[in-house]
Amino acid sequence: MPAEKDLKILVVDDFSATRTIVINYLSKLGYSNTVEAEDGFSALARLKSALFDLVVTDWSMSDMSGLDLLKQMRTIQKMGPLREVFSKLPMFGGMADQVDEGELKSVEALIHSMTPGERLSPEIIDKS
Repeated sequence: MPAEKDLKILVVDDFSATRTIVINYLSKLGYSNTVEAEDGFSALARLKSALFDLVVTDWSMSDMSGLDLLKQMRTIQKMGPLREVFSKLPMFGGMADQVDEGELKSVEALIHSMTPGERLSPEIIDKS
């Protein structure tokens, strides 16, 4: 896994203003390697085309909720170790050695650490 501040972070939210706020907040914390996705479907496309260390997602999006996105990520994980899945895909074969199997578990732990109220209204989270 990269050094802490070098994490590649995918920020998923259906409101561009919220994505901007999250990315700006991450930047103030020293995390500048961020990528945006406007919904769960575009997040999945980005997850298939690049490796991310962390995914920060809105829980209640209209087309695909954060929970549905997590379920899709788990489905991909059930296909086998990500390293093996990537090694079988021609366009990702070269990335197989870069896969950290703990990445998805980190994302899952972050989502599960939130209360149901925080998932529905992330603005209530104390950012201090």
